Amino acid sequence: MSSAILKYDGSPYDAMYQAKPFTYTMRPSRQAGVCATNSLFSTSQGGSRVILTFGEDVQVGPNLQTLSAFAGIDVGVYLRVLIDVFVDGHRAHTHGAAISGDELGLTMDTAIRLGQAVEVGYDDVLARDVLGVIVDHALNPLEHFSSQAGTNNSTRPADTEANRPVISAYSLTVAAGGAGSYTVALGAQPEADVTIILVISPSTHLTANALTLTFTPANWADPQTVTLTAGTDADDLNFWQEIVHTADLDGFIVGHLKVLIKALIEE
Repeated sequence: MSSAILKYDGSPYDAMYQAKPFTYTMRPSRQAGVCATNSLFSTSQGGSRVILTFGEDVQVGPNLQTLSAFAGIDVGVYLRVLIDVFVDGHRAHTHGAAISGDELGLTMDTAIRLGQAVEVGYDDVLARDVLGVIVDHALNPLEHFSSQAGTNNSTRPADTEANRPVISAYSLTVAAGGAGSYTVALGAQPEADVTIILVISPSTHLTANALTLTFTPANWADPQTVTLTAGTDADDLNFWQEIVHTADLDGFIVGHLKVLIKALIEE
């Protein structure tokens, strides 16, 4: 049975700043032939990278490789969907993910800072949709695990001026040809108007009724609704899209929403 270590690192390439680890126990496996149950979770002084290190080499499963090739989407996108990182209760956005040997590395859009609460979890929705996303050499799948809270050892100073989008959902499921909605507000009152920009990636299968949302010092806490419409195609595959929420504001923390577009399967 393999074990894992989670590390946050200050450089994009995990070069330095290892910190003292602590331990927790994941939900024990009730299946035969799975990799990774008990894990160590450690943070480093940097805060811009998360690395999950297993006790054995792992790889992207053949099902995900097939889906990636068919959809024309890099496997790193699916890996970022698979592993959720929450900082102070908000889903953090990652912009890079790759497996190398016994490590799965995630690069954070916004560095984790001193005193922030951090959780890491496994997205069961994607795992149910694509079986065996991460497997070991014998093709045993990574065990599902619920979110686990850990100690943040980052020494990167806290940003007291930081602001973030408050998004009503971390993930959303929309049927192909259908629509869904969520809301966005600001986490703190700004000194001046703030315009949040929505970027849908990949730019296929999904459109939004608005790609910019403007908040003022008066309405910053009032949720604004974004309506999403999913396209249709001839295949029976589900598609994952992400919506990134950014703003031209110093200290703004990038927000993230995952959207699963469910295929219409005719009986």
